[in-house]
Amino acid sequence: MLFAGNADREWKRGEKKLSEMVFIGKNLNQEWFQKQFEGCIAEGQSNSVKGHRFVE
Repeated sequence: MLFAGNADREWKRGEKKLSEMVFIGKNLNQEWFQKQFEGCIAEGQSNSVKGHRFVE
């Protein structure tokens, strides 16, 4: 597994704040990833991962 991340720049005023994670592979289990990310949500916060999409 490889992981890389760099701060690109400061957010512009009024810019929608969006962070993305990209997984590249074959036969990735969408349900497993969904459950793992939902397990990371802090108590009292939304109980779903918003804006996620799984592209095959």
